[in-house]
Amino acid sequence: RDMFTVLVTSTAHRTCHPWLDRPLASRSVNCRSSFFSGTPFSVSSPAHRRKPLRSFSVMASQKQLFVVLAEDKPGHLQVRLDNRPAHIEFLKSSGSRVKFGGPTLSDDLEGMSGTMMVVEGDSLEEVKAFQANDPYAKAGLFANVIIRPWKLVLNNLTPAV
Repeated sequence: RDMFTVLVTSTAHRTCHPWLDRPLASRSVNCRSSFFSGTPFSVSSPAHRRKPLRSFSVMASQKQLFVVLAEDKPGHLQVRLDNRPAHIEFLKSSGSRVKFGGPTLSDDLEGMSGTMMVVEGDSLEEVKAFQANDPYAKAGLFANVIIRPWKLVLNNLTPAV
């Protein structure tokens, strides 16, 4: 991931962030303004009251997120179970490309009925190719697959244990 610097006038964020008026040691904060969308960022240098601009370092992703929704073919649970270890290994080997995901569940919550995952990529074609190489796709598990560009707006997700 690349770092970039955003210069912000101290008066623009003083209402949202009154701590900008105080000299700061470099520290991490969580901004809730619409510009930063809750992204953690850190003050890169101590602020001084008389300076009109403050500098912040923000982590930025250069790639687009995509949601992948795949529905299993009816009666293909054994295909899913047989290919699950290879599927999990495929996802692990992709590094941090898959941000999160898991099986969709049947209405009775007893069985698996498909797959949902959020994948980072440069283009829709790249994500389609990635999904086509998934062992589940190669085994013919899915009745249909939908891949759409996606934007994270709200993040209250906590990792599963």
